[in-house]
Amino acid sequence: MNIITAEEAKNLLLAYESENAAVLEEIDFMARNAAENEYLTLGNALIIHWLFRGENFTKVCPLGSDWDMDEVLAYLVENRKGSNIQIDVQKSDDKVKSALMNRMSGHFTFRKTYTDYVLTSPCTIEEDPSVRLLTADDRDAFLAMEYTQEQYRPPLSILFDSYVINKVEDGKILAFFEDGNITGSLSFVHQSGAYYDVDYVWTAPSRRGTGIGSRLTAAYIREIQQNGGIPMISNPRTEPSLKIAAKYGFTLNRETFSFE
Repeated sequence: MNIITAEEAKNLLLAYESENAAVLEEIDFMARNAAENEYLTLGNALIIHWLFRGENFTKVCPLGSDWDMDEVLAYLVENRKGSNIQIDVQKSDDKVKSALMNRMSGHFTFRKTYTDYVLTSPCTIEEDPSVRLLTADDRDAFLAMEYTQEQYRPPLSILFDSYVINKVEDGKILAFFEDGNITGSLSFVHQSGAYYDVDYVWTAPSRRGTGIGSRLTAAYIREIQQNGGIPMISNPRTEPSLKIAAKYGFTLNRETFSFE
C-alpha cells in the first residue's frame, strides 16, 4: 500500500482520461471544497477515501485488467470507511465481474450499477432553430418553464444562476423554445480536459414523447464538438435516455458497481 497525493492520483487517472473524467472532476471539486481525503495505490488499483459534508465514501479505480481483486477486497473489509463503496469494472471481463460480485456480497450489499457513455466520433448535426444556449436575459422564461421540483435537484433559480450567471464548472444550459416558451432544457458541465457531461435533461410533462430530449441532445453534441470538446452522458437513468445515447453513437466507457 502506498499513500499518494491528489495530484499523483490525477496523473494516474489521466492515463485513462475518458473513463476517469468524472473522477478527475470529483477530485478537483473536493479540493475546492476543502474535503478530507486520502489517496492510495494497492494491487494495481487507486483507492480514494472522501469525507465530505459528513458523508464518507470510497472509490476504487483499477489501473489495469490485472488488478488484484483479493488484495483490494481484503483492504476494504479491514478499512471500511462510510457506507458507500464504488468499484469501476470496465477493465474487467465478465468472469472477473461475477467473481467480484460474489466476493463483495459476503461483506457488503450491492446497490446498483452506474454506466457512463462517451461520443468520440464526429457527428454532422445541423443547427436547430428551436434550441439555443441561455443567456442572462432568459432567466424569467426559464423560471416560467413547466417544471416539477425533484429530490436532489436544485430549484430552477439556483440552476440558472449557477450555470448561466456564475459559470460554475463551466456549466451552460441549452433550451428548447416553442412559441417563445421554454418546453425543455439540457444543462451540461465541464469534466476534465476536453470532456463535458450532461448534468440534467428536462422536458415539460405536457410535451414528453415529442422528441424534445433527442433534439436537445443533438444540440449538446453539436455545441461540444464544434468547440473541440468530447461529449459524455453519465449514468442515464431512463430507457429513453439510453435510446437517445445509442441513437447518436455514444459507447460505454465506464461501468461502476456500487455497494453499501
